[in-house]
Amino acid sequence: MDIQNLTKKNQEFIHIATNQLIKDGKSDQEIKDILGNVIPELLENQKKGITGRSLLGAPTVWAASFSPEKHPQPNSDKTSKEVPETDKTPWKMWLDTSL
Repeated sequence: MDIQNLTKKNQEFIHIATNQLIKDGKSDQEIKDILGNVIPELLENQKKGITGRSLLGAPTVWAASFSPEKHPQPNSDKTSKEVPETDKTPWKMWLDTSL
């Protein structure tokens, strides 16, 4: 892994992601494998001016995606909150669209 060739922003991305992976209990080899797969992608995209954050999102969230058991997602099968029906009064509709 050639982290020195990364920009400062991408180095920071890798640093934050590594800390999250360590916090999630990943082994050194698992971390090397994960980062070994993403660093070439970061190097390629930084030539185009794309940072790790804009490519992969927040480093902690990206790193946490490798440990779904440590970061449970809210149940998607629960009923979602009801969306209130919009008011159909013409002047309120006009007001809503003009804001």
